[in-house]
Amino acid sequence: MLFFVAAECISVAVVFAIGFLYGAIEDLSAIAPWTMAGAGVGLLVTCLHLLISVFRRKREKLLFWVAEAVMLLGLFPGIVLFAELINLDLCRRWLSWFGASPTAQLFTVLGLLAAASFALLLLAYLLPLLPLRLIPLLLAVLLPAGLYGWGLSVCTQSYSDYMTTRLEAAEPLEEYVLERDAAIYYPSFESVGGYFCFLLEDGWSGESFSEGDVVYLLSSMVAANFREQEYIAVSDGEKAGLVEISSLRRLDTPLYDYTLTTAQETPVYRAAQGEASSAAVRTLAAGETLEYLHSQGGFLQVRLADGLEGYVERSCVKLVRSSALVHGALAGAQQGEIG
Repeated sequence: MLFFVAAECISVAVVFAIGFLYGAIEDLSAIAPWTMAGAGVGLLVTCLHLLISVFRRKREKLLFWVAEAVMLLGLFPGIVLFAELINLDLCRRWLSWFGASPTAQLFTVLGLLAAASFALLLLAYLLPLLPLRLIPLLLAVLLPAGLYGWGLSVCTQSYSDYMTTRLEAAEPLEEYVLERDAAIYYPSFESVGGYFCFLLEDGWSGESFSEGDVVYLLSSMVAANFREQEYIAVSDGEKAGLVEISSLRRLDTPLYDYTLTTAQETPVYRAAQGEASSAAVRTLAAGETLEYLHSQGGFLQVRLADGLEGYVERSCVKLVRSSALVHGALAGAQQGEIG
C-alpha cells in the first residue's frame, strides 16, 4: 500500500511537470486528463512492482531487486531525461508510432521501457539455470542506458536537420567565424533568459565545429546578448547546434550563398489544410533547386522551378554552400554580356 501511494504521488507530480514543460497544461480543462495520465502511470508501476516481487521470492532476490531498481530509475527520474531528448526531436522521428506529439512520444518511450524491462525479467524468471538468468537480468540493467543512447543519437540528428533547414531564422544572414574549436551542445528545455544546455558534447557522432569554420546564426545575437546567454544556435549548412558565444567573431561581409536542393530522390507531397498530405504528386531527382517557403515540423513547404508548391521531408534536402564572390562575378559577367 505504501508503494502504491508513493508511486501515485510521484507519477502525478512528474507527469504534471512534463506537461507544463511541454506547454500542454495551459488551462483548467487540461488538469483532469493529465491527472488521470499520472495516476495511470503510478498504477502501471505498482502492478510491475507486484509482479516482480513474485519473481524475487522464488529466484535470486538481490539480482531481481537491482533490475527493478534500475527500471524504476529509468522511469523516475529518467522521464525527465527522455523528455529532454524528445524536446530535441523537432522532426518527430523517435518512437512516433502513436502520434507525432511530444506527449505521445514520451508515453511511448516509457511504455517501451516498462514492457521491455518486464519481458526481460519474466524471461530471467522462467530460465532454469542461474548463468542463463544472468543474461536477461544484465540486459534489463543496461536497457535504460541503451534506450537513452539511441534516443540521443536520433534526436540530436533530428534537431540538427531541423535547424539547418529552418531558413527563416537565418534572414537576414549573419555569418560568423569560429576563433577556436567549438564543442556542439544541444538545448534542453528553454528557460527565461536563455537555455539549459546538455553538458554532453557531440561525441556520439564525432562532429564539432573547428577553428576557422564559417557558420551563420539561427537566432538573434542582439537578443542573446540582452538575455546574457552563454550559447547561441549556429549552423554551417550541414549540422547545427549551440556553441559558446565567446568563440564567435562576426564577419562584416557574408562569404557564402546558400541554396536549398534535394539530396536524393525526393517525393513532393500536396498541401492539405496547411499540412503535407500522404499523396506524393511528384518525385524530384537529386540536385533539384527548391525555393523555401515555410517550415512545418518534419517537412518544408517549397516552390519548384515550374511554380508548383508542395511539401518535402527535411531529411531529403540539404543546403549547398557556394562562394558569394563567385556568384557575384558570374552575375557581373552575365550583365556585361546583356549590355
